[in-house]
Amino acid sequence: MATAIAAIGLISIVADEDDVEAAQGLILTLSARGLMALVPVLAGLAIWALALRIGQYGWTPERVAASALAVVVAGYGLGYLAALGLGGRWRAALRRVNVAMALAILALAVLWLSPGLSPEAIAVRSQLARFEAGRATVAQLPLWEMKHDWGLAGQRGLERLGARDEAALAERLQQLATAEGRWQFEHAAETGAPALDRLRAAVTLWPAGAAWPEGLAETLAGDLRAPDLGGCAAAAGGGSGRCALVLADLFAASARTGGGFPECGRVFQRRWRAGPAAAGERRLGPGRADRAGRQGHGLGGRDDRGAARGGAGDGLGDGAGAAAGPLAGRHRAVTASGLGVC
Repeated sequence: MATAIAAIGLISIVADEDDVEAAQGLILTLSARGLMALVPVLAGLAIWALALRIGQYGWTPERVAASALAVVVAGYGLGYLAALGLGGRWRAALRRVNVAMALAILALAVLWLSPGLSPEAIAVRSQLARFEAGRATVAQLPLWEMKHDWGLAGQRGLERLGARDEAALAERLQQLATAEGRWQFEHAAETGAPALDRLRAAVTLWPAGAAWPEGLAETLAGDLRAPDLGGCAAAAGGGSGRCALVLADLFAASARTGGGFPECGRVFQRRWRAGPAAAGERRLGPGRADRAGRQGHGLGGRDDRGAARGGAGDGLGDGAGAAAGPLAGRHRAVTASGLGVC
């Protein structure tokens, strides 16, 4: 469409305001006539692309605007094509087409600002119709746009959706009402039971048979989005996840080694909670969180003494690096008792 608009401008420059001012060179004349024949083709391609997109995903205000622009370009294209058929009088005919299209654009602008053509209302009707017909899921509804970008029409659409008795839709609308920003709203769709299932399938706890510490899986599921767990996805055909989270009592290890933590990187603590640090608690700031994440990520490479231990280290290279950064980087308060990563 941008190419067609540029072509319209170049053609109009060649024709100018009258035959005296118009370009007379053979190359410019032939180029302008060639572009006049090309504009209808470009307009047709733009309309076809928009039709495919709208058929797949419905109307939005942006697609309404793009469609209006495509209609304008098509008007220019058809007018130019008709002017080409007039032979030597094509310049005069082209100028008349330009004047007629300018008036049409003014009329469209007036209609665009009137209640008769509301892009937001068109979009809401289209999206609700798709949802009610089963062609769109709750996750595909543009709820954030309806609330924040689509004005009164969007608010009425949300009221209509709120009257439906569907648990998944009601939960999503509740998330929309409580979200403080768009990222938080979109991220909320990746939390809950499905996110916990993805996390537990992607991460293997070590030693074998260990249980998730209370609340840790929920926090990691909230901090790690689905793409973050892509590298930890279970191998094809089933099996445990490729990332490992190793649980160890580091304070017992410290007592045995005289106060040090050889070959261990303390990334998590057994008792932790979200929020400001209380008395007796420490919090990991961004710098310490980054160092903890890098330390955990590198442990697998340093621990190569024995196949079993080396295997755990290799898994930890993904698991600790992925898990430590998001948890600690958000200034989670932690206590000083013993869950760590070795």
